[in-house]
Amino acid sequence: AGKKDRYEQAVGDQQIALQIQGLPSGAKRLVHYRIDAERSNPHPVHPVDFRVPRKHKGDLDKPQLPTADDLAKLRLRQELERFEDPADIGSGSSLSLTVPMPENTLSLLVIARDPGTPPAAPERVWVEDYTGLHGSRDRLVCWWEQDERHLRTYEVLRRVGGGSWERVNDADLVATAWLDADAPEGAQYAVRAVDLWDRSSDQVQAGPLPQPGDGEGTGGLLGNPGPVDDGRLWHSAPGHSAP
Repeated sequence: AGKKDRYEQAVGDQQIALQIQGLPSGAKRLVHYRIDAERSNPHPVHPVDFRVPRKHKGDLDKPQLPTADDLAKLRLRQELERFEDPADIGSGSSLSLTVPMPENTLSLLVIARDPGTPPAAPERVWVEDYTGLHGSRDRLVCWWEQDERHLRTYEVLRRVGGGSWERVNDADLVATAWLDADAPEGAQYAVRAVDLWDRSSDQVQAGPLPQPGDGEGTGGLLGNPGPVDDGRLWHSAPGHSAP
């Protein structure tokens, strides 16, 4: 315990040749997400020495909580990060490409067709309050996903009092939740979507906690159509399959 993964670094320079057929017609972009030692991975930035030394012989080591600064660094790296900027791949029905994929890496390739219109706004936004590890007032901003295969990010906006709206998520998000650690008193929240062509949806301001039957979303990157149960633990709609 307390030691970093000794296999965390990418190994080798393997190149994977891919041939993709049957793509829909129309202008498209390719997005390459990756998990490795530098992206989408909070483990390398976790403090190595997170055990409290034994005070007396026979005592068990006790875990030491990360500091607030440690937690901020971990959260910044927990999101799915792009390995390369989105790239135009034309409008044809096939694609040939070479993907760098060393050992100890995991890649996700997403091909998105340009819909020609701004992305749909999140259907619902709400906020839940929590007490943080160090007694801070944390606020979890949640929303129902739309089809984010063509999204670059969700932008979480915050304003305090009568101030202006400002984006507060430093890292781009394709997940549908963001934690505001040690949130300021009186903060209000909204979320909007931005696609791979830099078009923005309308922003949706946070409202009441959703209830069963309020809506089902339209399906997202992982094929989840949205919440259909008790307002806490979401499950895919019956009979749904990923598009």
